[in-house]
Amino acid sequence: MRSLSWILILAGCAACSTPVPKPRGVLRIDLPEAKYTSFTAKELAYVFRVSQLVTIEMPPADTTEDWLNVTYPSLNVKMYCSYRSITRETLPRCEAECRELVARSARDAQAISEQAYEAPERRVYGTLFRIDGDSPSPVQFMLTDSVSHFFRGALYYQQRVDADSVAPVTEYLHHDVMELIQSFDWK
Repeated sequence: MRSLSWILILAGCAACSTPVPKPRGVLRIDLPEAKYTSFTAKELAYVFRVSQLVTIEMPPADTTEDWLNVTYPSLNVKMYCSYRSITRETLPRCEAECRELVARSARDAQAISEQAYEAPERRVYGTLFRIDGDSPSPVQFMLTDSVSHFFRGALYYQQRVDADSVAPVTEYLHHDVMELIQSFDWK
């Protein structure tokens, strides 16, 4: 009887120490309601609307560089933007460079989708690129007036991410990029 008790106790202990796999958890991300504000600077050739969550980084005043970074500190995301003066002859090269950068960001991606954008009343024409799958830059775009201005933006996560885990953030940021594009205007 006594040995039977020990056997039952040992069997119970062995059953308790068997590892049980736990389901994978996903971080819950609560995103605030989107609110936008106009952004302009006298030295820039353009204006647009951005989320109130962002901070804008400009190049030093003593440089001739023409870029800005739209940073989401709470989401650890940065949108790198650049501007170039162009001619009708240099526009194809700028577009090709943009497409090449999109392709480089999509090496491990499942698909790249393009969405054309036109606002002829403001002379704004462009393309929005969505990169599905594992890419550090899931949303990119280019805007031009086809004559003298070219603006490019690329949204980057500041750390390696799993596309499925950050899908809600990417969708949220996609709406912010759409707001930027739809409100974009040349000065």
